[in-house]
Amino acid sequence: MRILLGLLTSLYLLSASATPIWRLDFIHSGGHSEPEQFSELKLVKEPGSWSSAWFDELLRGDYKLELFAKGSDTPWFAQSFNSVYSDWARGVEATRQKGRFEESVRFPAPSQDSTLIISARQLHQQGQPFVPIWRTEIYANSQPKQAEPPAKSVIRDLQHTGDPKHKLDLLFIAEGFIEDEQEAFFTAADKAKAALFSLEPYRSLQDAFNIRAMFLPSKASGLGGDTALKVNPNALGMARYALTLENFRLRNAAMQVPYDNIVILTNSAAYSASGIFAAYTVVPAFEPRLRFLLVHELGHHLAGLADEYFHDTPGYAKATEVIEPHEPNVTALKGKPLKWQKWIKPGTPIPTPWDRERFMQNPRNDQHWLEDAPFAGEVGAFQGANYSPTQFYRPALNCLMFRDGGNNQFCPICAHAIREVVEAAVNATTRPNKPRPAAHAAAMR
Repeated sequence: MRILLGLLTSLYLLSASATPIWRLDFIHSGGHSEPEQFSELKLVKEPGSWSSAWFDELLRGDYKLELFAKGSDTPWFAQSFNSVYSDWARGVEATRQKGRFEESVRFPAPSQDSTLIISARQLHQQGQPFVPIWRTEIYANSQPKQAEPPAKSVIRDLQHTGDPKHKLDLLFIAEGFIEDEQEAFFTAADKAKAALFSLEPYRSLQDAFNIRAMFLPSKASGLGGDTALKVNPNALGMARYALTLENFRLRNAAMQVPYDNIVILTNSAAYSASGIFAAYTVVPAFEPRLRFLLVHELGHHLAGLADEYFHDTPGYAKATEVIEPHEPNVTALKGKPLKWQKWIKPGTPIPTPWDRERFMQNPRNDQHWLEDAPFAGEVGAFQGANYSPTQFYRPALNCLMFRDGGNNQFCPICAHAIREVVEAAVNATTRPNKPRPAAHAAAMR
């Protein structure tokens, strides 16, 4: 198995005839009424060749990266993303102090000089439009330095179903496992893979995934010590919110294999996790609710889904005005038709009634009564979502983006959103064939 994996990795690293991968590392800073800034730029080259999509048609992120050939207003590459900075900027801490975070964008090496533009959603404007906030020049004759991988890592193929160009490549990375715990990590990664594919829509989509696991040895076992990625289980001042701020170290490790999505498996049984769209997911390998945490946080990271629960979440700023959110699974009922209108049966009342007061009496209980409540299993607009009990609505009474417990599954809207992302990866082309107009580009020139 290790010899075969070594051959597969070598083929990936030596695929010189395909488009190389470039990465721009930088510091993303701002907050406390300061404008966003991008500084300390470093262009590096990753091993292997570009195998992900060239155009993101779904645009689930708070930011958008675009590349334009000189003199063109049509991008030849476009991807949306979130980051630790974007997550922090939505919180109350950003209103009190400045923040600085490592960040990276990856893209196919350009064949001609190009302008790289990053746009940010204006979350407080109707429609939450993208507006350009930063640009830099990327020259085709640049000779970026090869990024340095970690001194030691062990990689195993848990599932290989085909060419990364037409698969979604998911990578499990170890955090807080010492040398003697290598096999414990790979066993945990296998269990996480089985948990993922035990639920729809992942079960039906399993053949669309390549799954790999990467062991990075830590000097200390568990979290809080000298670990490979320095994951903090209570990051950004929020309890049980696990993040690594070592983005460059993470990217230099992950780049050793093709990847679209990253799951950092921590050597922990404590409930502490996170999921940031197009950045990474963190889940505790030994928490009894691993399956729920994994699929819920992947809902954020892979599909750009919003949280549907509405109990108080310290750290996140409360909405002061109600804007229709861009995420596919929450609404403020500001748009017509409703974004998931085609799933709603004729005669279903909007908003859709449910016993919210009973639920709020103890929202952390099992709440099995929800499974038999009126409109259970149907799509509607149920009040309470996106951290607010009154301002936003979710598409189903019960969903894994809302809560754990019982026989809970993804609702049809969230399942469809996940399926869209996976199918986009499977159907991705290796060369751009859908250039899209970008009228805002002229504003940056």
